[in-house]
Amino acid sequence: MTEPNHLLENIKTAEEGRPNSLRAEEKELISEVKQIYRARIKVNCTACKYCLPCPAGVNIPRALSYLNDVSMLGNVKNASFQYGVLLSPEERAGNCIECGECEKVCPQKLSIRESLKEITELFEK
Repeated sequence: MTEPNHLLENIKTAEEGRPNSLRAEEKELISEVKQIYRARIKVNCTACKYCLPCPAGVNIPRALSYLNDVSMLGNVKNASFQYGVLLSPEERAGNCIECGECEKVCPQKLSIRESLKEITELFEK
């Protein structure tokens, strides 16, 4: 939404929506799209932030989100630009000291250190 009329249009659409109003074909399409997105997610990080604060200052959830952006959208150039601009040098994956503290508290039991190495190779080399 970039204009006030977009908001009004969305409100109108939401007000007109009714439970069980989607047709079977629409539900199937939504299910297919959901499966495609899930298959493309590289790291199943929920950004719960249990891994923070990182002793080395790495913004782990945000770094992982850029890896997922590349995996899902295939646009390395855009993700690399955002990584370089939106993360401060102190927050970048290359600062990881591989202490493993993040993995000890990650509810998803992610291999965070390996992902941070991949992010470093992808965006910092």
